[in-house]
Amino acid sequence: MRLRFFFGGLLGGVALVLLGSAAASAQTFNVKVGLWEVTTMGQMSGAPPIDTSQMTPERRAQAEAMMKSMMGNATKPHTVKTCITQEKLEKDPFEQREEEQKCKRSYLTRTSTVLAFKEECTSPDGNTTAEGRFEATSPETMKGTMKMLIDRAGKKMTMNNEISGKFVSASCGNVK
Repeated sequence: MRLRFFFGGLLGGVALVLLGSAAASAQTFNVKVGLWEVTTMGQMSGAPPIDTSQMTPERRAQAEAMMKSMMGNATKPHTVKTCITQEKLEKDPFEQREEEQKCKRSYLTRTSTVLAFKEECTSPDGNTTAEGRFEATSPETMKGTMKMLIDRAGKKMTMNNEISGKFVSASCGNVK
């Protein structure tokens, strides 16, 4: 289901954005390359950012139940492991995620220990704005916040996340 992909990709993508976006800046974010464990926890509010009007009643009920579960689970910690390579750090982590989506981003702060940015994306079905601030508290730990407003099909939803990351190993094993 597209909704599951959207939110699953969003949470997993946070790790790449927060660790990778700094390296795309003029000054490299002071974090180690290798396996990282990133934990997000926050809250979601508002209406699901999907149009359920064209869904069958069964499909609509399924989508609504999934959204209710996701919104309830947002306050619980979610941890993902991600491999941060030098190549990923050098690549623009904000490259277009969807062909129809156009994004403008600006860095508010770019130092070796703090990265703050704002991103505004538009697409035919709505807009998304995001603001993030991340701090490399050491080369092996980081913390940050991410705030998003998703406006799709006339429905608005906000997401506020607290994020923490810790370096696990120089070897990523089978984690990509």
